[in-house]
Amino acid sequence: MLEPSSLSLHPRVSTVLWGCSWSNRPKKIIGQLTPLLDILGEIDVKDLIEKLKPVLDAIAQIDVKNVVEKLLPLIDTLTQIDLSTLVQKIIPVINALTEVDITQLVKKLVPIIHALAILIYKVDIVGLFNTAKPLLDDLAGVDLTGIVDALKPVLDALKKIDVQGIVDKLLP
Repeated sequence: MLEPSSLSLHPRVSTVLWGCSWSNRPKKIIGQLTPLLDILGEIDVKDLIEKLKPVLDAIAQIDVKNVVEKLLPLIDTLTQIDLSTLVQKIIPVINALTEVDITQLVKKLVPIIHALAILIYKVDIVGLFNTAKPLLDDLAGVDLTGIVDALKPVLDALKKIDVQGIVDKLLP
């Protein structure tokens, strides 16, 4: 390595090559290290080691070989994923999501979620399912399609009734 003391250079050349004159270089280095040493001097190393010891003990108990053996199948599976196709399929979803006004959506969902939370808190869900189970078991054997098909003509006939006209005639 080139040592400044082995060369007889003009002070300006020395400043350009080494950033300062050689006689000032140690002072400059010490001046730069002083704030760092001050900060390091404030660290309570014993306390730091005491705080790190439980973390280091926990890390020492990790069976790295076992963790790696469990991760290898996952990594093998991940390497088989066609990321290009996955990204191409996700891009339209992301583009569609950019058009959603999340703020308005959240404003509309918060009251619903709040109401559901209150309802779930007040309702004995297990009891509700236990009460509903016999009914659901009975409905499992019912031909709902047949019932709906049978009700369609009745519903069509109800649509033709002028309910507003009847109400207008009944009210003075």
